[in-house]
Amino acid sequence: MVHWGNLAGQQGETYHKVCPPESAFSFERGYRLGKKEHSVRSTIRENENKISSLNQDMGNLVDSMKNALPTEVEKQVRKSGINNLISILRLRI
Repeated sequence: MVHWGNLAGQQGETYHKVCPPESAFSFERGYRLGKKEHSVRSTIRENENKISSLNQDMGNLVDSMKNALPTEVEKQVRKSGINNLISILRLRI
């Protein structure tokens, strides 16, 4: 029964407490573990999506900043790469 409870929990199913008393404890134990796994995996997916979105936003921002930079600084950015962009901008401020 633990297996079926775990599987139901992993899939995010709702438990309606319909198991017979002799198997309820085992099912519920598996269900709780599966539900926790489902929750963790969902959080990971959400965070991966947020990271992807932030990376895209950062790329767009960097592109916009490059387009707004004076020619001499733009050459330095292209030469040194994006990792030094913040250092270059700090020098300009």
